[in-house]
Amino acid sequence: MELGPRLATLVPQGRKSSLGFERRVAMPHADAAKPLSEPQRKEIFLALMDAQDHDMPVAQSRKAIAERFGVTESQLRLIEREGLDRNWLES
Repeated sequence: MELGPRLATLVPQGRKSSLGFERRVAMPHADAAKPLSEPQRKEIFLALMDAQDHDMPVAQSRKAIAERFGVTESQLRLIEREGLDRNWLES
């Protein structure tokens, strides 16, 4: 069993929790990193649309593209919405 992010932050590094788990250093989420540029977001959006055009189911394509580009699925959904709103398929 692995510590959740909240419990992991409560246990000092190098010590064990009362449950016997060692604290692990959590990697920051991608959305905490530098914001993506518009060209990067377009590239991600177009890759997502291409995956879906090649008969990959929507949920599977979101997961695959998020992993490929190192973004969260939440970020990917925002990028997807932006691309649709701005007609990036047309440009």
